[in-house]
Amino acid sequence: MRKVAIIGAGAFGYAIIKHLDRKNDGSYKLHVFDVDKEIMDYLKKNRSHKYFHKTTKISKKVVIENNYKDLISNSDIIVLAVPSFATRVVLKNMKPYVPKKPIMLNVAKALDVKTGKTLSKIVTKAYPNAIYATLAGGTISYDLLGENPLGIDIACKNKTALKQLVNLFNSKYLHVYPTTDVEGVEYASAFKNVLSIMAGMMNGLGYPVGTETLMISRGSKEVQELVSSKLGGKKETFSTYTQSWGNDLWMSCMGKTRNREFGIEIGKSKNVQKSFEKMKKKKYSIEGINTLNAISTKLLAKNSKYPILNIVAKIILEKKNPQKMLDVLINKNF
Repeated sequence: MRKVAIIGAGAFGYAIIKHLDRKNDGSYKLHVFDVDKEIMDYLKKNRSHKYFHKTTKISKKVVIENNYKDLISNSDIIVLAVPSFATRVVLKNMKPYVPKKPIMLNVAKALDVKTGKTLSKIVTKAYPNAIYATLAGGTISYDLLGENPLGIDIACKNKTALKQLVNLFNSKYLHVYPTTDVEGVEYASAFKNVLSIMAGMMNGLGYPVGTETLMISRGSKEVQELVSSKLGGKKETFSTYTQSWGNDLWMSCMGKTRNREFGIEIGKSKNVQKSFEKMKKKKYSIEGINTLNAISTKLLAKNSKYPILNIVAKIILEKKNPQKMLDVLINKNF
């Protein structure tokens, strides 16, 4: 029987756990671990999450582990459901127990803050023999838990492993689409968070939906050009019909997502730090900030080809006044 190990039981991690728990037909054993001992103890006792989705319980078939060794040893598929900033630490801590050639599926939607590289490069450097894959699409935890019709892309260059992952996640309500463009999907996942913050700011500042969608569409053009010309992703990955871009972009920018909520708070308060602290109290990680940190100095600085991305970076990273910065941009032809 296959062993599927999930590292991370945050909001989305828990939704993945529940999804795989629901559709488990006995063909795999699901094991879970999180470094937060309170969450693990609560899961063991109540079969539900301490902070998120408290009324949604997981079955006793899910094994709640106490450490990396018990979780990782002899695992066939390892799901990295941790924020991007924690990926390096997790990779280091689990290293003694990782099998020779596991499938590693990452679900974090950001770039590595330290280097600006995609997480595939970070993971494969730490584990050269691992088969890397990434998951992305218009899914938020509450929708996935509610068994609503949703779509995701899973990207992997190994077609055999890709087929296994599609079969593992695909269900009557979660539609999974395979692709081999790992780089494109990773950059799509990361950049949609940046545009989500921007759309939220427009809303918080009181602009109408038409202005939001103007900024989203033009920002989308910037991202497509940047990734396809400089970062190695395929241009077609940034089409409206893909789950990792078209679906995820509109859901993230217009739905009830953490990055959009963060942007709305900035627009209303005109204060980035206070808005960030408010999100922190809710235990929300804002992956769009990590992406901006990763790309700003290398790709955006002194490059007028990406005015929207530059404006968002200045507001978030340099704490510039969002009203003034966006007003200047909107009054130009961009």
